[in-house]
Amino acid sequence: MKRKRADDSITAFLRQFPNEIILRIIQCTRDRKSLLACCQVSKSFYNIASPPLWRDLKLTPWTYQAHYERYLSTVREDVGAMNNGQRMISKVKNEVKSLTVEDHSPDWCKNGEMAELELPCLELLKLALHSSGTLHLGDRTRSYNNDTPTARLTRGCRLINNLKPTTLIVQTSDHAISDRSHASQSLTHEVYSKVETLIWISPAESIFPFHYSRRIYSSVPKLPSFGDMPELRGIIWIFQPAGHLEYVHGLSHRDYATWIGDMKDRQKGHLAQGLMWPFNAPARIKITCVNSGSLITSLSPSVRLAYRNSIRRRRAVPVAQIAGAFQGEIASIITARLEYDLSGSGQSESLAARRREDLVFMTLDEWMEQERNWPDYVDEDEIEKWQEAMQRKL
Repeated sequence: MKRKRADDSITAFLRQFPNEIILRIIQCTRDRKSLLACCQVSKSFYNIASPPLWRDLKLTPWTYQAHYERYLSTVREDVGAMNNGQRMISKVKNEVKSLTVEDHSPDWCKNGEMAELELPCLELLKLALHSSGTLHLGDRTRSYNNDTPTARLTRGCRLINNLKPTTLIVQTSDHAISDRSHASQSLTHEVYSKVETLIWISPAESIFPFHYSRRIYSSVPKLPSFGDMPELRGIIWIFQPAGHLEYVHGLSHRDYATWIGDMKDRQKGHLAQGLMWPFNAPARIKITCVNSGSLITSLSPSVRLAYRNSIRRRRAVPVAQIAGAFQGEIASIITARLEYDLSGSGQSESLAARRREDLVFMTLDEWMEQERNWPDYVDEDEIEKWQEAMQRKL
């Protein structure tokens, strides 16, 4: 007697449902393991599940975690490396709507090869810059006079040179990068030409300077000129809370009143420089700051405690309960600095008013409620980590 295969049982069970319902369920599935399992059921299921499986493509080198940091594995550096002989069929390339590229070495992506990745239907490009603030590891230290194939920085990265996304996301988790390290060294200007929405995800620790008396700047994003993004309509800046509340910020303030006063002081503009980079964009561009209240997690314990007490919270409370109020403080710092900058450049009051109108502050929950497509921008597990961090007590 012939034994029934498990696949036969699954197929018989699924025949109870109309094809339209099965198709809709699979299209709404984001879990890649589930989609891969669907592709292995049958040829018809492969045809249904393959497009959503390729819809969100991620190119990631092999890494390992140690002491809260992420490192590239030298033992498995060739695992997953791009091979010029691996050609994506046209049908698959046309299915890719979102591409995530993590920082990697030029050798991993075979940047010396002439062939470049082409994704004609791409809408969203996400650059995850975990280790050095650059897409190509070593960009900061490699000599521009080095003419080896993998060191030709002017070519950018062959994985993204030909891409023209409408949404560009840049996420960095490096807390110590300087304003000289940035994604733009590995990007050609063509990548920016069709960008309508720029999303920058920053760790709270990277915003303010690491020392009070020296003019050492924070990790200010350094992108190509906004003139290279003629289609840009909006900037969304998302702040992620500090990973550890025991983190002590380098600014030598002991009380909150002094800290906020220095942040608004016209003579100490470098202290707030990390907050002002989006305002180099033209006035027509809407700027949305998300979860800026989480910046309180990057301040020294004495300043955090003084602020908590100033709003009549004498006992330890979750970060989320005071983040809303602190968001107002961040807004006041930006508004003060913006008025100084506009008045100093001789621009009109009407332009300053328009700037204020185009600036929006939202909590993380408010943004998620308004932006229904947020899972396309930030992984759900990352959001959960941020929400858990906001529940820690100060």
